[in-house]
Amino acid sequence: MKRRIALILTAMLLISSMLVAFSGCGAIFDLFSKEEESTSELSDDTSKNDTTEDTKGNKDTAEDTKAENTEDDDQDDDDKAENTADESKDEQISDNDVQSDVEDDEDDEESEDDEEEESEGLTEYNRDPEDFDGFTLDVLTVKDGTWKMHTDFAPDMPDGTTINSAIFNRNEKVKALYNVNIVGHEDADYYHLTEKLSMDSFSGTPKYDAAYVEGSSVVSLISQGQLRNLYKVEGLQLDEVWWSQLIKEEATLGTGKYSTLNFMQSNLSLTAFDLTWCIYYNKQIHDVNQVEDLYELVENNEWTIEKMRVIAKSVASLGSESNFTYNANGDSIYGITTYWNGAKAMLDGCKVQFVAVDSEGEYVANIPNERFINLTQKLAALFGEAGTFTFGGPSSDGSTIGNAEDYLKIFNNERALFCIAEVKSSVKDFNDFKQEFGILPLPMLDSDQEAYRSWVNYLAPVLVIPSCTDDDSAYKTGVLLDVLSFYSEKDVLPQYYDKVIKGRGTSDPQSLKMLDIINTTKTFDASIAYGWSRQFSEVLSQAVLQGVTDVSSMAETYEPMINELIKQTMDTIFE
Repeated sequence: MKRRIALILTAMLLISSMLVAFSGCGAIFDLFSKEEESTSELSDDTSKNDTTEDTKGNKDTAEDTKAENTEDDDQDDDDKAENTADESKDEQISDNDVQSDVEDDEDDEESEDDEEEESEGLTEYNRDPEDFDGFTLDVLTVKDGTWKMHTDFAPDMPDGTTINSAIFNRNEKVKALYNVNIVGHEDADYYHLTEKLSMDSFSGTPKYDAAYVEGSSVVSLISQGQLRNLYKVEGLQLDEVWWSQLIKEEATLGTGKYSTLNFMQSNLSLTAFDLTWCIYYNKQIHDVNQVEDLYELVENNEWTIEKMRVIAKSVASLGSESNFTYNANGDSIYGITTYWNGAKAMLDGCKVQFVAVDSEGEYVANIPNERFINLTQKLAALFGEAGTFTFGGPSSDGSTIGNAEDYLKIFNNERALFCIAEVKSSVKDFNDFKQEFGILPLPMLDSDQEAYRSWVNYLAPVLVIPSCTDDDSAYKTGVLLDVLSFYSEKDVLPQYYDKVIKGRGTSDPQSLKMLDIINTTKTFDASIAYGWSRQFSEVLSQAVLQGVTDVSSMAETYEPMINELIKQTMDTIFE
C-alpha cells in the first residue's frame, strides 16, 4: 500500500509539471477516479504450507493479469490517438494509464513475493538421483500403532488414510528415482528392538541396513561399538533442514574431528514429531475468560512460564465444588493439567540441561546453577498452586494412583484451559473434543531465551545405522535415508498438518504456524538417553509437580553420580 501511494503521488507531481510546462495551466484538477481503482494483491498472511503448485498458479495468474493490463494500455493509446489527434501524446496521461502503471508494478511485486515464498519452502532435492541397481533398503522398525504413533515406514499398498498414502507415495517416488526396493521390518516388541538389532549385527549375515530403536536404550549399542558414526556416512546431509538440528547438536559426543553422532531423528518416521511435547488450549475457556491472544504472545517471545501461570490461575473456578481436589464427576475448571512427563518437557523447554560441555571440552553435570534454580522455583509455583494445576495420572514412583491418560480425559472433558501433552494427542486422543483447541509451543523461561524448545520424549525411536554394514551399503543407505527424509519434510509432514491436525479441531491458520515452530525446535535430552541424568530427572519432575521449591540440595546429591556415569560412557566410546 505504501508503495502504491508513493507511485500515485509521483505520477501526480509529474502530470502537474507537464501541465504547467505545456499548457500554462495553474489549476489542478482531479486526475484519479476512485471508482475505477481496483487491485489484486495477494494476502501477506499466505500460509507457509501453501503447495508449490499453488504458488506457481498464483505467479501465472499475476503474469496473465499483467499481460492483460498491457493489452488494455495499448488499446487505450489507440483510442486516444483517434479521439485527440490534434494533441500531443505526451500531454495525454489518463487516469487509466496511471492506474495501469500502478497495477503493473503491483503485479511485479506480487510475482517477486511468490518467488520469495517458493524459495522459503522445500522445492526440489539438491542431488541428482543415482541408479542403485535394485538395492534393497531393509529397515527395522516398531509395529505401526505402538503408543498411538505413526510408525508405518513402508506400506505395501496405500490404505486410503492420509498419512499412510503420503508415506506410500514418498517411497514409490524414491524407489523409481533410485532403482531400489524399500522394506520395513516391523516388530511388536518395541523395548527389545535394540537387542534384536544387536543380535542381527553379530549373526554374520546381518539383515538390517538401518533401524529405529528405543531412545533410552541406544547407549548399549554405542558402548558395544555396534553403530556407525553418522558424520562419516557420506550419503547423509545432516546439516540440511530435513534433519533435526537441535537433536543433532545435543546427541553429538566429542568435538572437532573426534565428533561422534550415533543416532538421529527426522520426519522420515513421524514418531519423533508424534512424541514431541507442546501445549494445547481450550478456545472456549480462553474466549469466555477473555484471555489475551496466546499466538501473539508466542510471536512476541512473551510466552513464558510466568505468563502461563498467571493466565492459568485467572481461569481456575471451583464451580459447585468446595475445593480443587480433582473429582471426575465435578464441574471445577483448572488452569493446567498434565502428568509427570509434562514436567520434564517444561524443564527442557526452558533450556535447563542437566549436562553441559565445560571450558575444556569435557561433559560435566550442569546442576545446580542460577538458571536451574530460577526455573525450578517457577515450575514449583505453577504446579503447586491449587486450581492453577491438577495432576492427571500416576506418578513414576507410585506415590500417586491414577490412569496414565487421566490428564487427557480432563482436557477432553473441557475441565482445563491448558494441557501439556504430545503432538500425537491432537489426532489420537482428542477426537471427542467438542470445542476447538489451539496448539502452542512449550513456554520459555523468560523473554531473553533465544528460541522455543520442543522436547521429544527420550523413549522415542531414534534412527541408527549398524556398524556391520559394508561401506557401499552404508553409502546407499545414507543417500536413501537422506532423500526419504527430504520428501517426508516436503510431502508427508504437510499432510500431517493440513489433513489430520487441522481437521481435528485446530482450524485456525495460527495453529499451523505454531506446529512449524514445534517441528523446527525439536530437542532430545541426550543426557537422559545416555542414562547420565535419567534418575535425577525422574526425582526432579516429581518434586516440582508437588510444589517443592528448593531442589538445590537434591541437585548437589546427584551431581557426582552424573559425572561418574558420564566418565564411564566416554571412557567406553573413546578408549
